[in-house]
Amino acid sequence: MNKLKGFILALQFLTKFTIKRNITATPRELGKSGVWFPVVGLVLGLLLVALNLLLTPWLPEIIVSIILILCLIGFTGALHLDGFIDLVDGFYAGHNPAEVLKIMRDTNVGSMGVTALSGLLLLKIFSFNALDPVYKNVALMLMPVLGRWSLFYAACKYDYARQETGTGQIFIQENSLQQFIKASIFPVFFSVLLLKSAAIWLVLLAFFSMVGLSAWFNKRIGGMTGDSLGAVVEIMEAVVLLLLLLLLNR
Repeated sequence: MNKLKGFILALQFLTKFTIKRNITATPRELGKSGVWFPVVGLVLGLLLVALNLLLTPWLPEIIVSIILILCLIGFTGALHLDGFIDLVDGFYAGHNPAEVLKIMRDTNVGSMGVTALSGLLLLKIFSFNALDPVYKNVALMLMPVLGRWSLFYAACKYDYARQETGTGQIFIQENSLQQFIKASIFPVFFSVLLLKSAAIWLVLLAFFSMVGLSAWFNKRIGGMTGDSLGAVVEIMEAVVLLLLLLLLNR
């Protein structure tokens, strides 16, 4: 599989953008395209930066922050937020892995999922809004890059948790930590390019956060699912914003 095809597959899977409508791919090709997930994050980040530059001169900062977070949701079709809500409902109401996985399959949204969603979005909006304006465009690029880097780690590290097939299964089955190491070159280099020495702390803290978060999910449900991978993205985006606040707003 050529690199361009891999990138297009990853972009069209993770976002609502369509570059090549009739592209064909084997399950293995789709799974292997996961190595491009952090680069897809950069595409999303650059779009957010463009919107931020366009809107900031005309609107209050908090309004711009809300619009940017909503646009990120729109760009991805709420793919990861849906997984986050399902995971919260399952973790809250399920008492064992089988129960958790069953609840996560339920199409009905529970009150705890809605509450967690509201809290997550508010945390992202106000964390971004609290950043020094000098670093906001940096945050808009690093947040989706490191969020999707974290997703790929979870897919490479753990087995698929369900007996039946599911959305994230192919990425979990077709990748290993060797692919994760390969996929890590870009986000680490890009972080250093933007933040210099501060990137060391950001990448290390983000890495340990995604390792701990993924391990917890694995402990609860015995592996990963498409929903848990989506939840990793959403939670780690919030974590990255909080880390940037701690490291840069001093």
